[in-house]
Amino acid sequence: MVTETGEMEREVPIRWSAPSAVTLHGGCLVGDWSKTTRQVSPGKHLLSGFVKLAESAKDVEFGTYAHRWGMLGLCKKHMVPMTARNHDRGDINCIDAVAEPISKWREHARMAWAIVIAASQLHQGVRVDAKVRQVLPDVSDFPTPSGKAGSPADNERASVEVAVNRWIGNAALRPRLVWRGERPTFEFGSYGGTRLFAAIGLELLLAVAQQDSFFNCAACGGVFARGPRKPKSNQNNYCESCRKTGAANKHSSAVRYGKLRAQERRENKAGHES
Repeated sequence: MVTETGEMEREVPIRWSAPSAVTLHGGCLVGDWSKTTRQVSPGKHLLSGFVKLAESAKDVEFGTYAHRWGMLGLCKKHMVPMTARNHDRGDINCIDAVAEPISKWREHARMAWAIVIAASQLHQGVRVDAKVRQVLPDVSDFPTPSGKAGSPADNERASVEVAVNRWIGNAALRPRLVWRGERPTFEFGSYGGTRLFAAIGLELLLAVAQQDSFFNCAACGGVFARGPRKPKSNQNNYCESCRKTGAANKHSSAVRYGKLRAQERRENKAGHES
């Protein structure tokens, strides 16, 4: 569940807006949006700090976290994520809440905590604790691919899967192209505006899948997740599909051939000039 450096957070290409300050008032976290907003990117303690809030009894700890990372992005009227699938975006009263109840924060933190603990226990090959299972979605009546009842471990894995996918769905996460220089790249964002809720969901996805980050495949251009072995500097990345079909080798050979031809042209030009 953690990276080679012992941290839970991954390198995630996502950014969101945060208020200039967050204060505590009446059991709520209140964002100050009157001043210039901040652009925030993932970093150390984004996910691990949020997970710790699940068992925190101190409101001030929620305030400290929100002041660093911003607001979840809950609807003022319904107190659900603004990007939630069943949320009525056409309602003029559905706007970002300036004040988000700590009780709602604790609910989401507790779900993130359950996802992380359950996934960690499943990766270790042990049963998920009963108190953790109580927080996760009940999937006992979900059909399995075989049509037969799943084992306890199957149900626990399915429960984590549903919990993460619901979070991702309610965050309306999707990759999008960013082309601000010579070479295009990508980042993740949410339909209707990216918020902290989406960034936490993306971190949960990578942590549970034990992947370090997302990359562009140099051969097909697709987006894929890569495991704990990080690429070398300036090294092309290839998805598993291109590696299996041989497209990765063809692309790598073409790149090497292109570099050799470019080197030959430079040498020939230098020879003529001398």
